[in-house]
Amino acid sequence: MSNNTLTEILASSNRLESLLIENGGELTPEIEKEFFQLELSKAQKVDGYSFMIQRLNMNCDYWAAKAAVYSNIAKSCRNAQARLKDRIKYTMIETKTDEVCGKESKFKICNAAKRLVIDSNLVPRKYKMEVTTIVDDKVRIKADLLVGKKIKGAELQGGKQLRMTSKKVN
Repeated sequence: MSNNTLTEILASSNRLESLLIENGGELTPEIEKEFFQLELSKAQKVDGYSFMIQRLNMNCDYWAAKAAVYSNIAKSCRNAQARLKDRIKYTMIETKTDEVCGKESKFKICNAAKRLVIDSNLVPRKYKMEVTTIVDDKVRIKADLLVGKKIKGAELQGGKQLRMTSKKVN
């Protein structure tokens, strides 16, 4: 039986979670020491690890969603910036103004480098080139390896994976 109270275990779990996030998921000696200082039975440790994995998974989903939101905000800012520049350029061209100045900034209309615009349907054949890409046929390679064929540079590797499930309660 554990000598730790539920509050102490939860506080320790929060500390462990923070340390794991700060260290990029690496189990440092400090984190391992914190894990081993918990006076828990094997069953409690299994449940504790399961809890931490589930909680880290939720945090992963949370931060991924936040990243998507911030990415969309950044995209909106880039789009707004481009629209503002286009409006200024359009107005300056329409008013035949080469330069406008503020107290700290100025905008100037300059000739841009020539930009290539192509309608591929109209470009003559002599301006076309053939591009060939060679890639490994992974499906075929795996199928041949599974039936015992030897293929230089390819092999099937086994491994172990960890599955986490909830125990059925009777």
